[in-house]
Amino acid sequence: MTVRTLYGAVDLVPLLRRLQGEKTPGIPEWERPAAVAALTDMSIPIRDIAAILGVSFSVATAEVRAYERDRHRHQVIERAVVGHAIWVARSQARQRERTKAANAKARAKRLAERTLVDGYLVHPRAPHGTNTGYNGFGCRCRGPQGCHEAHMRAQRERRAAA
Repeated sequence: MTVRTLYGAVDLVPLLRRLQGEKTPGIPEWERPAAVAALTDMSIPIRDIAAILGVSFSVATAEVRAYERDRHRHQVIERAVVGHAIWVARSQARQRERTKAANAKARAKRLAERTLVDGYLVHPRAPHGTNTGYNGFGCRCRGPQGCHEAHMRAQRERRAAA
């Protein structure tokens, strides 16, 4: 049974066997902080943690306090990071909404500028003969270099390529 902690992963089986009284080898020094963290999170008393680790009560108390201090610091930092991420996501969503609204307003203004020529809506500032003229400006001018023909030509090319 391996548990992940702030300090890394630790195997709890040898530790719990020591708690039951088995004579198992001690844990390595570098694994002790992770063991203290895992055992503290399991609500094991400090006296038992000291027995499991093979250290004095005062050493175990100091290590548990250090872990609780680090855990608190980690939680504060984690809340700050999560809070910042939420703030960024919300501000980006607000910016997207503002951009959408501005784009919709600009598009409505462009569409209102169109005039009727020979029964078709034509935009005077549209880049005629392009998809932008057809899609962005709503121009439906006809002729060999008209927006409608360019749009239809592009559609035929996309269909042929697929």
